[in-house]
Amino acid sequence: MEKMRISGKIATEVALQARKRRPIKLLGADGALPSAQPSTERDQGNRAPPRVRKPSPSNDQCVAPSPDLESHRQCLRQAFGNTLSDEFVEVMLGKLVEALRPGPFDHLEEQTVNAALATINSMRPGCELEALLAIQIVATAFSGLRFLRQSRGCIPQRTGLNRSC
Repeated sequence: MEKMRISGKIATEVALQARKRRPIKLLGADGALPSAQPSTERDQGNRAPPRVRKPSPSNDQCVAPSPDLESHRQCLRQAFGNTLSDEFVEVMLGKLVEALRPGPFDHLEEQTVNAALATINSMRPGCELEALLAIQIVATAFSGLRFLRQSRGCIPQRTGLNRSC
């Protein structure tokens, strides 16, 4: 049985498409209902993690869950190491989405992005460097889980099962 391979031309086109990705601009939710986040902090001073809405799993667009864009940006700045830079937040959000949806044709669900943001928020990074490390941890963890899920379809023949790679 011959293995299917993609041509060098197609691989180059995919790589060029991936290079076109830019930092993610957080858009305001025009007329959206208030977010489902609790407005009070939970016990022991924990703050609710920031969330985003993602209208389509096939693109990188992220939208604030409420019309108050500035307060949402403040929550993201706090989650990404108490930074003062909106540009840092946009670039890091873009890198997070890029890691979670590595290919231009992959799908990324809103729940996955929000779970990643909650994980980063739970690490409570204190500066931009710690936020970068938190994003790397989350990217590595989610990639590992994706690889484990994909490997379930590939069972070596020595196990005695009929499925093989």
